[in-house]
This record gives sequence, C-alpha cells and structure tokens, in this order.
Amino acid sequence: MIKINSKVKEHINFITKFIERGGPNIHEYELIDSWFGKIYNEVKSGVLQVKELKCIRKFLIAVFSVETLIGFTLIKPHGYAGDYEIIDKIYQKHINPDQKFKKWDLYYNAHKASMAVRKRKEYFKNLVRILNKKNNNNSEIEILNIGSGPTRDIFEFLSEDGINNIHFECVDIDQKAISYSKNLCKAFLGKITFHHNNIFHFSTNKKYDLIWSAGLFDYLNDISFIHLVKKCLALLRKDGELVIGNISKDHKTIEICSVLDWIMYHRDKDDLIKLLSECVIQEDNMRIIGEDEKVEGCFNFLHIKPSNLSLNHNSKNNRKINDIFVK
Repeated sequence: MIKINSKVKEHINFITKFIERGGPNIHEYELIDSWFGKIYNEVKSGVLQVKELKCIRKFLIAVFSVETLIGFTLIKPHGYAGDYEIIDKIYQKHINPDQKFKKWDLYYNAHKASMAVRKRKEYFKNLVRILNKKNNNNSEIEILNIGSGPTRDIFEFLSEDGINNIHFECVDIDQKAISYSKNLCKAFLGKITFHHNNIFHFSTNKKYDLIWSAGLFDYLNDISFIHLVKKCLALLRKDGELVIGNISKDHKTIEICSVLDWIMYHRDKDDLIKLLSECVIQEDNMRIIGEDEKVEGCFNFLHIKPSNLSLNHNSKNNRKINDIFVK
C-alpha cells in the first residue's frame, strides 16, 4: 500500500482519470506532457521532495505492467535505463494489445523522445549508404558500432541493401544485448563481429571508416565524453569519421525522461562545441547536425574527422544535470 500526501495525491488523482478510461486520446497528449512537466518542475524547485517523486513512480509501477513502455522504462528489468530491449521496443513501435495499456503505448511512441530514437536508426542507415556510394574502388568498409544495443539498425540495413563489402564490429558491455543481437542478425553473422566489452577497455589494431554511437554518449559525463572521443578518433582511418548521437535539451524530453527515471546528459549544440573546445580539433573537421537542419526529433549528431586531439585535464565541468535526478 502506497502512502501519499496531498501533493502526491493531486498528481495521482490527475493521472488516474486517464488510467481509468484506458489512457489519453491524441488530443490529450499535451495534457500528459504538461503533467510530467509539472512534476519535473516541482521537484526541481523543491515543491516536491525526492521521496514524493519516488512515491509517484511507485504508483505508476503498480499500474503499468513491464509489458508497457512506461512500465518497462520505470521497472528496468535489465537493471539499467536505455537497455537494448526498450530501445528495440521503441524502434518497432511496440503496442500492448491490452485495451488498458494500448493508448499509453501509443502516447509513448508518439512522444518526441521516441521519435528521436527511431530517427537515429534511420540516420545511421543513411550514413552507411552514403559511405558505400563514396567507395569507388569497392574495397571493404569497416564500421565500428559502440554501445550497439539491439543492432536493429544493422539488421535493417543488411536486409534492405544487401551490400557485401561492409563489415560491422559491435561493442556492448551487456552480454544479453549481444545474444539478442546475434539472434536478430543470425542471417548476417558473417558480416558482423560482436565484442562483449566495455568500450573504454576495448582494444584493437584495426582502423575504421566509420565509428558510430547512437546513444552511448547520452550517459557519459563531460570528462568521459572527451576521453571516448579521443579514443575513437585514434581508431579512424585517415578519411574516416566519428558520428555521435546525443540527446538535446528539448524540455518535454527532459521532463518525461527525468520523471520516468531515464537519466541522461542532455546537450545542445553549444554544449557540444564547448566540450570539443577542450580538444585540438580544427573547426572544419567537425559539424553538428540538429533540428535546425530539419533532423526530426530531439537529437544532435556530431560528426568529427580525425585531427590532433588533446584533453585539457584542468578544465572544470560546469554542466551538470539537476542533482535531484542524478543517481
């Protein structure tokens, strides 16, 4: 039995109205967004305490099954946020057929955050297609995918394009993610090498034409971000490219992710530029593709070419997520 006070009860009473009738309709999505936003801002301002936020989360966990996207996000059956299974559910627009939950999954899938996750899959596939078109001598293209998760992006690319001169290497710290990926990509295992490893410990003598990270950098603080950029650039061929997806500071995305306990480092273009200012990277060796270039969703894509890179270890990390939401 969850004990609630008047502040928590107000929030629970609001969402219960939607729960009792099977979830929000499309024209009510803004109301649910606003509810998440109100909770987030009340916690940030101190109106709601952390224990009261946890009480709201416990209520939602009690209502939503792990078979729903909201429930899965909160319960974290694999022990961490943003695991391979929730990402693949978002990729496939998972909908629980149970009428009690169907509208909630429809809402989750329609959210800008989910759209951004799906967009980065398409972004990667297009990157690989462009890279292949530039490969005039038809030599083998080497691609390293770090924090590879479910690898549905690779599975779809190989299923749709059937290109034989590309070899993918995938690094993930979660053995279950690798097992899941091997099963998904079983028809293409000759074109994919999997490494169960922490990318910071990963070692290879190979050089790559493309190093791709869809979402790993979302979970790295600034110092780890810079260290991994440095490591990846050293693994690129002369004309190679490092491409990093990083979730942006879209306020609706920050609000729902924070309330559902999916904690990430949200960065806008200025944040990314400041991070890279700590490295000796020439301006013409980097570009950032974001929403003002009409990339749908709330992601920025950072493209970096090889250059001399050094880390300023004396720099201070002044950009922090609100401490309330940091684990």
